Amino acid sequence: MNLDEKSKILYLKSEFFDLMVNHDNFQQHSKVYKKYSKLVCDVLGSRAVTLYGKNGNGESLESLTYNRFSDEEEQYEVTSNVSIEKLNIEFDRESKYRIVHNLHNTFLYLWYYEESDIHIVEFDFTGAVDKLELYSESFFINIHKETFELRDLLVKVARTVEQGKQYLQLSKITSKLHSSFNIENVFYEIISSLKTVYPNYEYLLLLTNQSVEPSHIEVKQFSPMDKDANPYAIQAYSENVNTYETNSDSIYMYAPVHGQQGVYGVLQICNKNINRFSVSEQEFFTLLASKAGIALENAKLYQQVEDSAKRIQFVNEVGQNLNQNLHSLELVNYLVYKFQNRFECEEFAIVILQEHNQFKVLDGSTSYFNSEIANSLIGQIVEDIKLHDGTLLKVNATQEECYEQYPFNSIVAVKIETTGLKGVAIMLHRNPFKFKYDDRTLVQNVMEPTKLALRNTMLQEKLEQLVATDHLTDLFSRAYLEEQICKSMQEDSQGTLILLDIDDFKKINDTYGHQIGDNVLVQVANIIKDVVRSTDIAARWGGEELAAYLPKIGIDTGKKVASRIIEEVEKISSPRVTTSCGVSAWGNGTYNTSSIDKLFKSADDALYIAKNTGKNKVTIAN
Repeated sequence: MNLDEKSKILYLKSEFFDLMVNHDNFQQHSKVYKKYSKLVCDVLGSRAVTLYGKNGNGESLESLTYNRFSDEEEQYEVTSNVSIEKLNIEFDRESKYRIVHNLHNTFLYLWYYEESDIHIVEFDFTGAVDKLELYSESFFINIHKETFELRDLLVKVARTVEQGKQYLQLSKITSKLHSSFNIENVFYEIISSLKTVYPNYEYLLLLTNQSVEPSHIEVKQFSPMDKDANPYAIQAYSENVNTYETNSDSIYMYAPVHGQQGVYGVLQICNKNINRFSVSEQEFFTLLASKAGIALENAKLYQQVEDSAKRIQFVNEVGQNLNQNLHSLELVNYLVYKFQNRFECEEFAIVILQEHNQFKVLDGSTSYFNSEIANSLIGQIVEDIKLHDGTLLKVNATQEECYEQYPFNSIVAVKIETTGLKGVAIMLHRNPFKFKYDDRTLVQNVMEPTKLALRNTMLQEKLEQLVATDHLTDLFSRAYLEEQICKSMQEDSQGTLILLDIDDFKKINDTYGHQIGDNVLVQVANIIKDVVRSTDIAARWGGEELAAYLPKIGIDTGKKVASRIIEEVEKISSPRVTTSCGVSAWGNGTYNTSSIDKLFKSADDALYIAKNTGKNKVTIAN
């Protein structure tokens, strides 16, 4: 280069430096390019200069032209969708510049390849060929060098500025993500942050093991095993790499959402405006997906810890309340209340297993278990539990042949087994997938204190029953009868007492022996239990005298019950015996010791009359 060429190069470098120093917004490349175009056009003496570069879709060129002979308002012209073929020149990768003469026009071209992109500078020397001929080859090479170094520097600085802004934004996003331990809030922060930084893109979070799809957030359940799953999303998830999908009008990026423990899903970004993502955009989306994965991981871990604490609290609370010497009915009622609140089950029961494949549903269990069809379902569940190590979880039971006749899809059953007790806890819901694995585990944990409390309660009730019942007839004792009558006189408005005596019982003992006599007593006792209600109290009064107290029953109904008893005894007993009954009642709404004694004496007097006026009859007290 001669001295003039060197001075022009130095001048251009100085001006390029000033362009960079004084430029305040590196995202607006067009301003720098306009200043560059005017500068080189004036220094080189060309009529015009045009800058070409790939447009947004990468399929054609767009151009910026500066013409120093046009009016000031029209000096710059921007053109889109310029075909590279129209330039009528082959741009190879080795050459730096070329001078082209087309009829009356003369052009100088500089070009530069970057990956699949090409950048072209066109100088129009038409009518000024003499100026073009003044420059040496080394000058053109230096112009090429300085031009594209300026561009590279501009791109690098712009990218650095953009990355700085992105990292600042990413820092804010990360702070928000890690400040929330609610998984749905994490979803919201991810999507809303993306829309803030890149509002022109569309986003979707594809997450595995995500049972909830919030309607107001772009989140969907994703299963790599699903035959309809997007193959690019599957690859991103499986290989933990970014993947890209291009179709006719959009390009998709799939960034794995991963934490320290694994990959939780894929972030899908849809770009409908251009056919590629910039390097800085790819880096931003990749980093954000990674931060999102860690935030999700932390939120899930926190939720697991919180759920674990709640489960422990639930088990402890139930255990403490079960150790308050509750009766079995109170115990089951309490469990029904707690389970319906905790698991939202529709039905719950405690079932005690007995010999010969028999079972008993404890009082207090929900109403469904009193139905006939429930017995069949219980039998099926008990059989399945034996095959599954004492626990059962069904999430869509009606799809199985053995459960299709029942209305419940979700079933959890856990065995209750300890010394002297075998049973099953069962909870049901009609909806599928209502119960989870964790629910079954929690029921198992609750059954540990429950089985001990239940065993103790049942032993206590059995002991109380032994104390309150007659060993031979299995009827309640006289003391228990008196206690219940006192209670009834406090709570009820009326009640009836039936005293019953087996006629000529001494003859039975003398004729058949005491063993047959005892057997007759048992027969009569069983008949009384069959005739009276479950809420009535049948008792052994003493010797061959038996009694039945009917709470809330008046004298007329009491007489009918007594008549039925003596009819059934005469019909069923073997050897045949007859009985006599005395019936008395109360109904004044109050009681005292003398009124109880009066009730007993009135019934006893009526029985005496019945036995002395023909026997095998019912007499009502005056």
